[in-house]
Amino acid sequence: MKLPNCWARKLAGGSPKKKAPHTGLKGEQRLFLAACQAHGLPEPVAEYPWGSEAPRDPKTGKLRKWRFDYLFSYGGYDVAVEIIGGVWTGGHHSGGQSQIDDMERRNEAQILEYVVLEFTREQADKGECFPTIRRALGI
Repeated sequence: MKLPNCWARKLAGGSPKKKAPHTGLKGEQRLFLAACQAHGLPEPVAEYPWGSEAPRDPKTGKLRKWRFDYLFSYGGYDVAVEIIGGVWTGGHHSGGQSQIDDMERRNEAQILEYVVLEFTREQADKGECFPTIRRALGI
């Protein structure tokens, strides 16, 4: 079930680029959470910090500060969802070093037994990600 854009934006509190006044979430995050609810999914945690168990950055020696865009914990599974923007426009994740950094992050997430699903912004906006998320959660 796809939530009509006008209803989804209204539920999400307006423009997808502005921070929501009381929750600290961006409008696009509120929109995603509203769409999860409309698709019968449990509410994920947005901007979930993880990786303190990960090895330190070899260049700086600092602990890594990684975040998943969304983390669903349901039925004993931790399913992380990453929304990748700028796929067709040369965005941040399309550069060589960014791809290497993303590979390192994904590998570490798999070692820590997270299921990580990746979708483009367009797939999320069209609702194409929700059947896959449902399957990963066993719903």
